[in-house]
Amino acid sequence: MKIYIDGSKRAAVSRMFPTWELMGHSIVSDVSKADVQLSVIRISNTPTVPVVLRLDVIYYDKAENYNKRNSVISKAHARAAGVVYQSNLSRLMCEKYLGKRTGIYKIIHNGVDCNEWNCFKPHDNINIVSCSKWRRHKRLPEMIEVFHEFLNVYPTSKLYILGPMKKGAKVINHKNVIYYNPNQKIGFDEIKKIYQTCDIYLHLSKKDSCPSSVVESIAAGIPVITTNACGGATEMCSITSGCHIVPGDDDSLEPDYIYQNPYNALSKVLKSRIIKRMKGLVENKYRVELPDELNIEYTAKQYIKIMEEVL
Repeated sequence: MKIYIDGSKRAAVSRMFPTWELMGHSIVSDVSKADVQLSVIRISNTPTVPVVLRLDVIYYDKAENYNKRNSVISKAHARAAGVVYQSNLSRLMCEKYLGKRTGIYKIIHNGVDCNEWNCFKPHDNINIVSCSKWRRHKRLPEMIEVFHEFLNVYPTSKLYILGPMKKGAKVINHKNVIYYNPNQKIGFDEIKKIYQTCDIYLHLSKKDSCPSSVVESIAAGIPVITTNACGGATEMCSITSGCHIVPGDDDSLEPDYIYQNPYNALSKVLKSRIIKRMKGLVENKYRVELPDELNIEYTAKQYIKIMEEVL
């Protein structure tokens, strides 16, 4: 099968290319020579072959006209022969904001090659990490609040914040918080190097479709702590033995002011529960293993199945 990629060849997509090639499929640069088109978020051309649409971004911020911003995505959602949702949360959000899907679809989480990430180095300190393109709703201030309380028990711990500061996010100075590349994208080699000596991955961003940083941390063996409202992160942790889903977060799908403090606030109970899980991991350090469903070969084969289904 010849596959044309329409849109960003982001890492979550390009990581599948080697597996596809081993299976006998190829990536073509001319859609007229393709059997199927994989579009990312939108359909930017007039396709002559069946389209599988990969979705992740849905707008739901009440401070903007989210229906207008979703309109192009909604048209692609209805038009595509098949749709890949990156999580069950992604499907629910798409059906709420884009319209009910009646055609072919699959829920396929992002995958990685664990052999490229599992390079743990023993160490004495307690290192916590989180990686993102930071925006207000990624909850960086709340994460640092949690870490600050955690320091009352483990005062020499470090929190590594990886990735650039984007809309509504900024560096919050703290002697135990170490920032990497706050002004630009961080490379995978640098991320891997930092992950080598990390004990806990903390992910508090609500409604994340399927954050690649979380599956990468799992592949690196780092136990993830997240909440019940973090979408794809929550789902990936639910299938990974040793990861922790902390209950008590607001998991509403309704639109909200996602860049404002009330939306992102952690209740005292939720904060206490997160810190308790962090302490538990420190008292009993261990590594996790990437489940089959998050392996890049599995992900790539699932994409091929839906492509074959629309032909």
